[in-house]
Amino acid sequence: MKIAFDVHGVLDTHQEFLHMCRMHYENDDTVYIISGQPLDEEMQAFLKKHDIKYHHYFSIETELLKRSIPYNNIYGSKYFPKEHWNPVKAEICERENIDIIFDDTEVYKQHFKNINTVFCLV
Repeated sequence: MKIAFDVHGVLDTHQEFLHMCRMHYENDDTVYIISGQPLDEEMQAFLKKHDIKYHHYFSIETELLKRSIPYNNIYGSKYFPKEHWNPVKAEICERENIDIIFDDTEVYKQHFKNINTVFCLV
């Protein structure tokens, strides 16, 4: 099984998802972390602090930067247009053949309608 977890609003908020993430990793499922945030020092520290084991990490920001999507820089943070940002998690899940994703952002759900990944709103 391939299973994905969002960080902000899921792994950083609900202990049961931390437990579920660990359980799937230990049972040889392929665990993905899909977040808006790049795998920077702050994210690495969070993952280490909570002993989150995973096989693959994907970032919406990193994906959009690879595509050269323009963004606004506001107080040091990158803000991409919603029409580019919102479908990226579904695109990653489809490309990686992920079976299920747990996420807390309802607007992403509409992009999972025509793919095989089950979107579970937390």
